[in-house]
Amino acid sequence: MAASPTHHRADFARNERRILDAAARVLSERPSAGMAGIATEAGVGRATLYRHFATREELIDALEDELLDAAGMIIAEQSARDDVGPGEALGQIVEELVEVRARYRLLFDWPEREEAHRLDGKRRFEAPLLAIIERGQREGELDSDVPARWVLIAIAGITRRALKGYTEGEIGLEDAKQLARRGLLRGFGA
Repeated sequence: MAASPTHHRADFARNERRILDAAARVLSERPSAGMAGIATEAGVGRATLYRHFATREELIDALEDELLDAAGMIIAEQSARDDVGPGEALGQIVEELVEVRARYRLLFDWPEREEAHRLDGKRRFEAPLLAIIERGQREGELDSDVPARWVLIAIAGITRRALKGYTEGEIGLEDAKQLARRGLLRGFGA
């Protein structure tokens, strides 16, 4: 009995997820790792890997898209919350961004990719983050004497430094997340 088209699509999606997860792990540990090593880590053959991603660059582009999508989801979810104030929402955003950056830290090891990533992120995330910051300033949770754009710049710097501390073994991931939150809210709180 032949497998149904739905079964094939499910297998394809499952294999792609395994490849992306393996690539994030392997390339974060060994940025120069090749496609064969990623296929082995994913538990798929090289032919399967190449059916999903024809080149290493295409695979890395897919990881970058995942990073931007995950960051966008975090910001959108926290922006939509009405059960917490803007300060708490920003604190949660910073914690979750540190965690996402840790998963995709390989993208930050290549300066040319980081620059492209920053530009894409700025375009996608600047307006919603500024809206939360400005709301926090209006509601008295954040220091209104500090330009909202400075707080935005600080979020990028704080999450980048937290990631660096984590990847260099200075602190654990949970500590990095908490220090980033504390640094933001204590530095720019009202």
